[in-house]
Amino acid sequence: MPRGGRLGPRFGLEAGFLIGVAVVLGLLEVSWPVVFAAMAVAWVLVAAVEVALARAQTAGAGDAGPGHPDEEERDPFRDAFRPPG
Repeated sequence: MPRGGRLGPRFGLEAGFLIGVAVVLGLLEVSWPVVFAAMAVAWVLVAAVEVALARAQTAGAGDAGPGHPDEEERDPFRDAFRPPG
C-alpha cells in the first residue's frame, strides 16, 4: 500500500485489468479451468509488475542509509597494485 494509506491509480489499473480479464473470459463462455488458469496468469503478471516497480523505487531511493559502505570502502583492493608514493 502506498504511503499515506491511500490506494493509488496503479491499484485501479491493476484491478481493472484483472476484472477485464474475467469479463472477457465470461463473455467468451470458456470453461472454469480455463478461467482459473487465465486469472492465475493475469495475477502473476500483475504481481511481477508490482515487484519490478517496487525494486525500481528502492533502487532509485538515493542514499542507502547508515551502515552501507561508501564507494571507496566497497573495493578494498582498489589501491593494491598502485605503486607507493
